Amino acid sequence: MEAIKSVKSESKDSFQASVSVGTQTEDFKIRSLDNVPQPRKFARPKTTYQQQQKWPDMTLEVASETDKCTTRNKACQTVKTGVKRSSSDSQMDNLRAVMFQRRKMSIDLDRTRLEKLMETINADPPPPWHEASLMWLEVDKLENRIEEFDKSQSPD
Repeated sequence: MEAIKSVKSESKDSFQASVSVGTQTEDFKIRSLDNVPQPRKFARPKTTYQQQQKWPDMTLEVASETDKCTTRNKACQTVKTGVKRSSSDSQMDNLRAVMFQRRKMSIDLDRTRLEKLMETINADPPPPWHEASLMWLEVDKLENRIEEFDKSQSPD
């Protein structure tokens, strides 16, 4: 009987030991990069002769080609695009113009959406009551947005 108990206690101890072997609760020793052995070819510094021998005149060719503006140079082939502004305009004026243009485009889209909604609501078989009520709410929202834009555009 005691032999069975000792076997059970030994199996419990061995089970507990094997469980903690692969867990992340153990503290790992953190090694710094100084302690990591480097391969031999990286550990030795190169001599100046070895560094210069690889590509001796590559840097001279690159420097001379980038300065030239020829048809082979991709930087010279690009076409400068964008809005050219006059010297009296500031950057804020350009941004305001872009903002106004985008607002005008969105209001135009709202007007077309409003026309489509009115056609759908006033169709011969009318839409179901719930859908029609949601459409009327959207019509109110679009009308308010269009009126506010028109008020802001009218002269003060």
